[in-house]
Amino acid sequence: MKTKLRKKNTVTEGSGNVFADMGVVEPEHALAKAKFAAKIAAAIEEDELAQTEAAEQLGTDQSKVSTIVRGRIEQFSTEQILQYAQMIALSWRTDR
Repeated sequence: MKTKLRKKNTVTEGSGNVFADMGVVEPEHALAKAKFAAKIAAAIEEDELAQTEAAEQLGTDQSKVSTIVRGRIEQFSTEQILQYAQMIALSWRTDR
């Protein structure tokens, strides 16, 4: 009978910012951008908007909304994501 050796798993506590832990340049901006993109996606889902409706509210096209919802935000600047988040929040407030 062979004996298997098990590796011990080590766990390293993170800093609270995954982007800093990964060595990303400007990790605070990357984290803020990701959080705002998540808020945009959550607002779209909460309001049960089609991506085309959300795109109309944001003044962009459906494919960009899809990209944000899927978390593929590399092509967007932090400022652009923040602007979209503000626009969807304003739209949400005025529709109620």
